[in-house]
Amino acid sequence: MEINEAKMTEFMEILAVNIKKLRKGKGYSQERLAELAGLHPTYVSHLETGKANPTVAILLSLSERLGVNVERLLMPETDFLADETLQKLQKRLETADSGKKAAVTGILSELDKLI
Repeated sequence: MEINEAKMTEFMEILAVNIKKLRKGKGYSQERLAELAGLHPTYVSHLETGKANPTVAILLSLSERLGVNVERLLMPETDFLADETLQKLQKRLETADSGKKAAVTGILSELDKLI
């Protein structure tokens, strides 16, 4: 099987950015994340600079320690931000009164027609 080097580079860059942002968002040092995930701190550094190619097991471990799905580790930043916004909206809707829920549902229905 032939690997597309450009796609691989793009994947590694996305992964590197996301791991670093999520780690910092949790307030973890590279050493702490490494400890939690059972990795060497140098390996975490290599992940955050795109120098390491993790296994699926490592991606699963990191996603669990960072509190996200594996898919979130692999999302481009624009998708990542949109996903965060949707999650925040969903949480707010859970506690909203029925009138606000109906209004938001109506807006989303209209937006869905446009897309």
